[in-house]
Amino acid sequence: YIRHTENKGISTARADALEAATGAYIAVLDSDDLWSTPEKLATQVAFLSSRPDHVIVGTFIHLVDEKDAVIGRDTYSTQDLDIRSHILIRNQFAHSSVLMRAEAVRAAGGYGTLSIAEDLDLFLRLGTYGKFSNLPLYLTSYRVHQGGASRDTRAVAKAVHERVKIHRK
Repeated sequence: YIRHTENKGISTARADALEAATGAYIAVLDSDDLWSTPEKLATQVAFLSSRPDHVIVGTFIHLVDEKDAVIGRDTYSTQDLDIRSHILIRNQFAHSSVLMRAEAVRAAGGYGTLSIAEDLDLFLRLGTYGKFSNLPLYLTSYRVHQGGASRDTRAVAKAVHERVKIHRK
């Protein structure tokens, strides 16, 4: 657990956490999200342990409000080729749902300096190091609220468009 005394931004927080991590895997849990079950990580570790060619595994998500009430669900493609076919149209991973191989994350250059779409940028770079997958299990709760960074749709769209232009080359 790393606590900054001042808000240095999401990119700095993610980079500091990655630098401090010592394990074989990197798990992400943004402060307003939840893992829906204590078995989430064990399920994902078992998946990656049995598939050395995969670098990232995510999950389906429950959408929850500020009181943790489920207000919806979201699914993603589950197989590598389907994820690759759709990821430039719509991010195929909920960031708080992913478990990634630390070695691949570092080889891909980590999170970089973006303040929006930094996760998508990393995921796209990870694709050169191995396969993608999502488990068709609702193991993560993603909080939906007005204060969320992803609510500034213009800024998010612009950042994603920039990532798509770079990674389509």
